[in-house]
Parts: sequence; C-alpha cells; structure tokens
Amino acid sequence: MHILKADSIRDAETLSILAQEIWEEHYTPIIGAAQVAYMLQNFQSRDKIYEDMTQNHYHYYIAWDGEIPVGYLGIQPQDGELYFSKLYVKKDHRGQGLSRRFLKIAVGFAQSQRLPSIYLTVNKHNEDSIAVYRRLGFATEQAVVSDIGAGYVMDDYIMRMAVPLGSMSPEGVQVDFGGGGEPRYVVVAARSGREWLFVRHESRDTYELPGGHIEPGEIPEDAARRELWEETGATDFELQPICPYRVTAGDRTSAGLLFFAEVKTMEELPGLEIREVIRTRELPAFLTYPAIQPILFRRVRDSVETADWRKKL
Repeated sequence: MHILKADSIRDAETLSILAQEIWEEHYTPIIGAAQVAYMLQNFQSRDKIYEDMTQNHYHYYIAWDGEIPVGYLGIQPQDGELYFSKLYVKKDHRGQGLSRRFLKIAVGFAQSQRLPSIYLTVNKHNEDSIAVYRRLGFATEQAVVSDIGAGYVMDDYIMRMAVPLGSMSPEGVQVDFGGGGEPRYVVVAARSGREWLFVRHESRDTYELPGGHIEPGEIPEDAARRELWEETGATDFELQPICPYRVTAGDRTSAGLLFFAEVKTMEELPGLEIREVIRTRELPAFLTYPAIQPILFRRVRDSVETADWRKKL
C-alpha cells in the first residue's frame, strides 16, 4: 500500500466516496443513520472537501492498495498546532499499520512547520478509535459537545500529543549542485512512461528515489545501473547523468552524482532490501529524506521536461 497527497477535484470525489462507505459502516451504530447522512452531505461531500483543500488550508492524503483507495487522512494547521481532522480506513484494511503511517505523515508535517502538538476530536462512544489513538500516543484532555446544526451535536473527547521538533530542521540541510568532493553516492530519478518511480525500504514506511553507495572499484554509472536494478527491477532503460550534488548538514558534507533513467522494462524485484515500488506523477506524501530528495527530484524533472520540450521544437 502507498500513500499519495490529494489535491484535485478528482481526488476530492474519491475522498467523498471513501467517506460514505466508511462512515455508513463504522458510524451508523454510534450516531445513527440520520446524523451520518447529514454529516456526509455537509462535511464530506466532494465540493466541501475540495473547498477545504483550496481555501481552508486542509491537506489530504489517500492510501491506495494498488488502484483501490482504502483510507485517508485530513490535517489542518490551526492556532499554532496541527488539527488531525480526519483518519478513516476501510474495515478490511484496519489493523495493517495504516493509522501509524498516517500519523507519521502528520508528525512530519508538524515538524516541517514547527508545530509543537497535534490534536483531534473523537466521539466518546467510538471506543475502537479511542484505543487506537491512545496506542499512537494521544492522551484524552477534555470532553466537548459541539452543535453542528439541524439539531445534531458532536459529543467528543479532545485528544492531544506532543510533537518532537528536535534541533535539526529542514532549513539546517543545504543541497548544492556542481563539483566538490569525491562522489560516494548515486541517486537515480527514474521515469516509466509519464510516471516516476519511488521505492520503500523494507524497514521504513517512507519513500525515496532509487540510489545508494558507490562500491569500491565501481564507477558511478555502473553504481547507478546496479542500484536501479536492485531497487526497482528495471532491466531495460536509458541512463544519463544530470549533475554532481553536495549535501551539507551541520559540519558534515557528502557528495554524489544525480542521474535520470527512462525505464522501458521492469521485472520482479530481486528480493533484496526494497519492499515496494510505486509509480506517481508527483512526489509521494511522506519521504525518507524530505529536506533533500524533493530538491534532487525537481532538478532532474526540470532538466528532463526542458529536454522534452526542446525535442518538440
């Protein structure tokens, strides 16, 4: 399963359909069919979700199992902290770690914005969800009853957790392009058709561009070819160098070479350290190296799109 950011009217439609299925199954026994229908119409419709995306600073993320949407997250910066507004997972995909992966996205977002806490509201009778939130690190702070119109109320608990901000922010990492230092790494931004390839290591819940260390006695191009095959299963591809890069974090600097690959054929993963390969037209929602890889990805994408445009002239 992979998680992607939602930002289009089509995504809003997907979210609305997911909400209807999950709410009718999960919340009808808790608040009744009439209130479920009212809340879906007023708070979970396609138009309302898209309005929240485009006007109310909401950020939505959809979990996909292949081509099937199975859950979603909605978060909103609010009064100096992050509102964990929506976390819904289809019944047959609960208990598979999606809630924790969604929380990691929320924590990463809060850290990037230097927001010290995350809070949510949950129905007092939603015992299963309350138990999940407690396992994730939330603590109950107070009870609250909110009027939502038409004679309905939300009878909730407010739960909150602290966000570890740490001392190194993304601003503390610098990425430069050009020479300087012996390259120790290769990173390959690979495209298959119109979609980019990102990989997930077996020990992580986050995604990254294929790449790794240059082995002793190995030239960078051979390292890039090896890493691309090991991490994506790509067997037929065109590889081209883009540029050297340097990453500085504190008093440490590492150098590498950035490549682009146009992938024609992929086979099964070799079964090494990569658990999953996803195809996407945009950056995944949660990256292993969020202060570095977006910069590398955009450099390759811009170079490739410029070359594609020139070919059309």
